[in-house]
Amino acid sequence: MCLVGNNGSGKTTVLQAIAFVLSAATRKNADITSLQNTSVSSLSWNGFIYERSISRSTKIKLALELEPDEITATREVFEIWKHYYPNESHNVPTPDELTEITLIYEYGNVKCLESTAALFELQGRFYINTLLDIMPEVRDFYSRIGDIFWFDQYRNLATTNSATDWVNGVSAIRQSLMGWWMYHKSESKTSTDILVELEKSFNIFFPKTRFVGVEPMKGGTNIYPQDFFFLLQRGDSKPYELSEMSSGEQVIFSMLYQFVSLKVARSTLLLDELELHLHAPHQQGFCGSLYQLAPDCQFIITSHSPYIQETLLDGEIVLMERNLCQ
Repeated sequence: MCLVGNNGSGKTTVLQAIAFVLSAATRKNADITSLQNTSVSSLSWNGFIYERSISRSTKIKLALELEPDEITATREVFEIWKHYYPNESHNVPTPDELTEITLIYEYGNVKCLESTAALFELQGRFYINTLLDIMPEVRDFYSRIGDIFWFDQYRNLATTNSATDWVNGVSAIRQSLMGWWMYHKSESKTSTDILVELEKSFNIFFPKTRFVGVEPMKGGTNIYPQDFFFLLQRGDSKPYELSEMSSGEQVIFSMLYQFVSLKVARSTLLLDELELHLHAPHQQGFCGSLYQLAPDCQFIITSHSPYIQETLLDGEIVLMERNLCQ
């Protein structure tokens, strides 16, 4: 689905409303002590002001559909979680088995119309995240359980536009890539080669691109991940480093980095005007690339691009002629 409209028509607000409610329902940013708390506290999205959402009678209603296997997986990982956290799970109901759920956000809280237990159907990844240090193999459940993810035009390899954060953002991802590269070159692999998955995904958007390895930085005297460059190459062109990516590559790479590391599947993905960083040919193939990347995910995007709109069916475009969120 693509939301189209002029500036101020409420496109981003719709995405933020969805993220606001679903991130609370899935306990995306919660810790284990907050399972019984249904209040919504915040949303990490540039331009979102939490205080304004509770300063008036805001009401948001979302209708969700779940795959039967996703429900089964959530119930399975819940039983594991309950075993390791008997005190925290004492008053927590076993997740329901409903394939259709209605969420309501009102007066600072989110609830499920069908049943309280149905709300816990959405918290499978929360159970996984709290178990990872104890039982790393629960990571395999990621591919069966969905979540909510969002990306906007401001999110790339850095968290802000400052030079310091730009360097830190690249450095953090580079260190992960170094570890993945070492595993990629290992002859005794025991799990998924994440770097292969990342390269394959990146090629969907930027064909003929490959990861060619690492290169020590000049003047470096230590052998640490942060002392190496991570190199890419497109076709026969000269290799370039992660920090030398175009803005379009940065925003796509950042999204794909989360995709492969978190095994995103069966999820709702909100993309706010990511095409602003892409040239026209890449804009034309953007939606097709998304569907190829994750055919089992739901994408809701906003866009001003006529190139993107030309690739969509009429039923996939929602024209927002005025701010429906006022």
